Amino acid sequence: MIALLAIAAILATDNTSAVADKHALIARSRELRLSDHREWRLLLHTEPGGDESDADSPAFFFSPEGKHDPQAELEANIAAFLEPLEGTSEEALDASAFCTFPARFAFLDGQLGISAHGAPTPSCPAYSKWRATLAPAGVTMIFASAFLNAPASMFGHTMLRVDRRDAQGQALLANILNFAAYPTTTNPFGYTLLGLTGGFPGRFSALPYYVKVQEYSNMESRDLWEYPLALTDDELARLLAHVWELDQTHFDYYFLSENCSYHLLSLLEVARPSLHLREDFPVHAIPTDTLKTTLASLSLRGPRLYRASHTRTMNARYQLMTGDEVRLARRLVESAEWDPGPLKDLAPERRALVLDAAADYHKFDIGFTPNQDTEAARPGRKRELQLARERGKTGADPPAFVVEPPTAEPEAEHESMRFGVASGVTSRGRIFGEIAWRGSLHDLLDRPTGFVPYSHIELPNIVLRLRPDRYSGEGRDAEHGVVLDRAALVSITSLTPHSGWVSLPSWRVSFGAERLRDLGNCDDWSCTAAMLNGGIGYTFASRFLGGEVWYGFFDLNVWGGPKLHPNYRIGPDVALGSAMTVTSFWQSHIEGKLRFDVLGDTRAGRWVPIVEVGQNFSLSPNVALRIRGSLWRDSAESALALFVYY
Repeated sequence: MIALLAIAAILATDNTSAVADKHALIARSRELRLSDHREWRLLLHTEPGGDESDADSPAFFFSPEGKHDPQAELEANIAAFLEPLEGTSEEALDASAFCTFPARFAFLDGQLGISAHGAPTPSCPAYSKWRATLAPAGVTMIFASAFLNAPASMFGHTMLRVDRRDAQGQALLANILNFAAYPTTTNPFGYTLLGLTGGFPGRFSALPYYVKVQEYSNMESRDLWEYPLALTDDELARLLAHVWELDQTHFDYYFLSENCSYHLLSLLEVARPSLHLREDFPVHAIPTDTLKTTLASLSLRGPRLYRASHTRTMNARYQLMTGDEVRLARRLVESAEWDPGPLKDLAPERRALVLDAAADYHKFDIGFTPNQDTEAARPGRKRELQLARERGKTGADPPAFVVEPPTAEPEAEHESMRFGVASGVTSRGRIFGEIAWRGSLHDLLDRPTGFVPYSHIELPNIVLRLRPDRYSGEGRDAEHGVVLDRAALVSITSLTPHSGWVSLPSWRVSFGAERLRDLGNCDDWSCTAAMLNGGIGYTFASRFLGGEVWYGFFDLNVWGGPKLHPNYRIGPDVALGSAMTVTSFWQSHIEGKLRFDVLGDTRAGRWVPIVEVGQNFSLSPNVALRIRGSLWRDSAESALALFVYY
């Protein structure tokens, strides 16, 4: 009986001591104002300048108020770390607060010494195994160039590669830390809408780098740039400990703001809390902009490296072949029957070139099928093995070739936002001014350095027209002295020139509002109409003028507004145009189209000719002068604009 009372007294004493420790540590945390400490706020992913966390899963917080109250969450963490273990099995150890949130524990232990107050520090089998799998030696930021055929990748993509200590020089074996949306629909309109409004969960994941190279560089023909970041061992350890914690949550994904690049910045801030990277992106986070910010704040531990896409490599090899060799390589891939006989007429090195080119084209043609065991994939797999066996018989190396990288690194791009002013005159002799603002990113006349050639993506582009004559004379109408000229909420053009093996369609789409220029003297607010247009086309490159692309489009146009009788207009158009980089600072664009109005308002005529011409002169990477002119059926105008990119 006395022994039982003694044990009970000891347990009560231990419990009283644990409670006292908890209250003492909480009091000390308040005294030190630890909930305001930058490192604590970073671990909770609170928004810059606020208390609310970007994390959107309750499992990420010990306190019910933790998402909105950093102090409540800190106190709940102290209590959780002081809780005794519930067992000694691997599952119990891995479920402990210490093993679930190692970065938080390290912070609180460093500030309060909670391990000296009885906080258990067990081994963490799952976390230790994960760290051993990564074998971390450093971190490299990866930038994948833009891919206009996927809404989430139109601005490019960034990720972090954890370089392996035991695989130096074998980057493909390293693992990458990737933040991406997990879509709940494949409908393109639903996908875009939910992606813009935070309708998808976004999660961090770790997977081998070669998987992402296969996806980006091979399947999507995107160039990759690698930037080895100079983080210390302690910073790397802190980053990985926090990544492990993020397995407990997801983040609502927004294509333009809380996206892959934004959340990678938060990881780098956790690694080095003195960095203030996210504060530069209160509205949107364009991957190239976040790359520039990172490179301006962190030095590199080695040279940046360029990894050419499969398409770029394939086309470089294509340029070495004669017309007969190209046709032979194509037959080796496309013919139903395997016939390597014609290869015997070639010298061994030319035979090796043709077979390597055929293998390139075959991989591109079948789309890098990830599962080669399906019935549909077996013919492609068989032809791949036939090409490989024949290549092994050549006993020679093909002629050497160089894959030319893009003219500049992605960080050399102009800034993503743009403000402009313009002055112009109409064919009726009326002077006008314009004020323009664009949220992002690039059009066909902008300085192309660093961008995917001949790409155009604007979200949004708003132009207000100023009419000084409305403020003077007998016909004063100040109400309409400022009118909306254009408001393209989304405008995308992808010109993909036929090149080597690649012949993909070009396409474009635009949605927003625009002033009706073809209804005579119509220039008040009621002349603005909603518009949706888009189409498909074909593009080819030439050197007729020194290096340009020529394109043709077939578009469908839908308009709706109060000045139309009835209130809509629908019809197709046929367009021909050319875009050219005359010099590094001079870009030129011209397009002529014939629009056919077949439904709704046809007062402008059943067919309407339109010609638009633009010349852009870059005074510096982020300042440009632009001359433009446009001609409609019975009206014309020209203007000079000054643009500043920021």
